[in-house]
Amino acid sequence: MRITREAFMVIALVAIWAFFAWQAPVFLSARNLSLLSIELAVTATLALGMLLVLLPGHIDLSAGSGVGLAGAVAAVLITWHGMPAPLALVVAVVATVAVWALIGALVIVERVPAFIITLGGLLVFRRAPPARCCWRAAARAMPIHCSRRTSCHPSLAGCWARCWSRCW
Repeated sequence: MRITREAFMVIALVAIWAFFAWQAPVFLSARNLSLLSIELAVTATLALGMLLVLLPGHIDLSAGSGVGLAGAVAAVLITWHGMPAPLALVVAVVATVAVWALIGALVIVERVPAFIITLGGLLVFRRAPPARCCWRAAARAMPIHCSRRTSCHPSLAGCWARCWSRCW
């Protein structure tokens, strides 16, 4: 009997679950599965969006970097401008959709190949000020010092805000 690719993926997933359930009995608890579902939400949303891009034969290289930029914008709005988190989330999503709409317009109207324009978008998003200042520090796993003489650790949202203001 030959196992199809789809069946093999299901078998592999069950084997991974069984291994982690054996190693940590709380892995299959309701709380952990709920937390895993929350963590999966962003990735699943991106995957559905990428499906819509890949179906007509295009490719989008900037999706992950755009999400990182949206998170940085939300962090700046919350920490430096005192905006409530739900409003900052809406503003960040609207700004990100506007940027991706511009990229889409360049692909459709100007007929720029999707690979080229999204590669440019990837580079622009990754070189945004928070990324330039904090990602290097995160790679070294060391705190960086901002112009306000405060130490900002890369794992904190305040780091993004401090670095954003420092780099501008």
